[in-house]
Amino acid sequence: REPLIMLDADFRVVFASRSFYQAFAVTPEQTDKKLLFELGSSQWDIPELKKMLADLGRSNKPVNDFVVERDFPSLGRRKMLLNIRAIAHSEKQEGSILISIVDITGR
Repeated sequence: REPLIMLDADFRVVFASRSFYQAFAVTPEQTDKKLLFELGSSQWDIPELKKMLADLGRSNKPVNDFVVERDFPSLGRRKMLLNIRAIAHSEKQEGSILISIVDITGR
């Protein structure tokens, strides 16, 4: 139900859920293999988020309840709650990063 997006180690989108595409009014062509920070007029280009993702790559410590308040082109001003986890693959492969997004604007 909630929008999910998965990134590779370089922060490029490798998967997005149908609810992500619907919530942000984007298509797979606009999203897949794109750098997270370039999506939707750079709406995810947030210095603190960049730092958290870089730290996650080194520590594997999950990020819980990170609040983002931004103007989203398809939604207007919204407050989003992000939970971010590193997903391990085999020892020879780099892992992925899973981000779940909940719109908490009405709370």
